[in-house]
Amino acid sequence: MEPFARHYFQLAFRVKFYDARGDEFQKLFGRIMNLRFPGDFVQTRPWGRLGDNKCDGYLPSARKFYQCYGPDEMTQSRTLEKLNDDFEGALPFAGRFFDTWVFVHNSRDGRLPAWLVLDLQARRVAHPELRIETFGYEEMLREVLALDQGALVDLLGPFPSQTDFLSLRFEDLRPILTHIATVAVPADIAVRPVPTAKLEYNRLGDDARQLLLAGMRKAALVRSYLDRQPDKDLAARVSGAFHRMYEDYKQTSSDPDTIFHRLQVAVQGPFTQQSKQIVAALAVLAYLFEECDIFERPPET
Repeated sequence: MEPFARHYFQLAFRVKFYDARGDEFQKLFGRIMNLRFPGDFVQTRPWGRLGDNKCDGYLPSARKFYQCYGPDEMTQSRTLEKLNDDFEGALPFAGRFFDTWVFVHNSRDGRLPAWLVLDLQARRVAHPELRIETFGYEEMLREVLALDQGALVDLLGPFPSQTDFLSLRFEDLRPILTHIATVAVPADIAVRPVPTAKLEYNRLGDDARQLLLAGMRKAALVRSYLDRQPDKDLAARVSGAFHRMYEDYKQTSSDPDTIFHRLQVAVQGPFTQQSKQIVAALAVLAYLFEECDIFERPPET
């Protein structure tokens, strides 16, 4: 996999993982495991009372039983109660069906609270015959990146290539810019030059930074396209629409990578299944990042 595609898939998965809670998290995990281990992973609940406890899946080849827990907030009392019910319910099937019990969690930074780590370790001591593992963001990402290209596209959509960037033309930009310009915006949006420290100040992760830097290679093409348009208000409408989208997304997420990805998807509009339009969207995104008051500006010194 070329580095650019890897950055694209990693960012897309990160946002999908962050957004998945409750049943949606369980469905995401099941879909990944079914793609990763077709014909092996069983996303069913054939364990009697375990069906009432939402046990997520079974991997016969590795003799692993997975318990998925993806709450909106991982509180101590609720988490330990759920973990204990599911673990104790699974024990009668240990040895016969599985040797490893896996706690699948949706902790955003991949780290578990100390009280949960201590509880899991106590269970390991109490049940030395059974392996107890945790499975979070990093472990799930490794399984995602191990998928073949077809499965990756099935899970996260098509990805742009370096060739798509090199061959980007005016006609590829037109549908993207036309789509953005249709968004109603306030009339008093101010457009100001962007400081060079803006990338660092906004704490964008490596994947988002690499996609944005790649898009910047074609930002001049976007600028040239807008300059040549007879509609001289097009650039202002595009900038204003994008600024409004940014402000909206900032209200619902404090994670800059999540905001970046949501802006990217919004810019693509109905063209999410076309790799050339994904490239065009990144180029437009980079142009607007450079030219407009989008994301936060470093304090002036």
